[in-house]
Amino acid sequence: MITTDPTLCRKRASKKKPAKVGRKKAKTSGGDEAVTPRTRAALAREASAKAKREALEAQMKAEAARELAKAAAREEMEATRNEFEAAREEEGGLELMALEAVLPETPIRRYSFHLL
Repeated sequence: MITTDPTLCRKRASKKKPAKVGRKKAKTSGGDEAVTPRTRAALAREASAKAKREALEAQMKAEAARELAKAAAREEMEATRNEFEAAREEEGGLELMALEAVLPETPIRRYSFHLL
């Protein structure tokens, strides 16, 4: 017997089954990934700001190191100068004297130079 009643011919509804592998695109959890141009631009701005901060910090550290080096050089120069002045004060009234004495010209002296 053939019936035309749609309720009798209809297939029973079954529960949904999970999608088979490869049939659907998997959604990505775009936490770290830049999916849209807006998010890519925001990430680029953040990266450039971070690079600027790091460059500024490095520049400040280099300037501080230069200042420390200059201060150390000044201290060393001052210490050397103080040592020199202290050594000079220890000598007291000593003065430099000529290494060669100038003697008056005598006949004996003239004769001795000709022998050399």
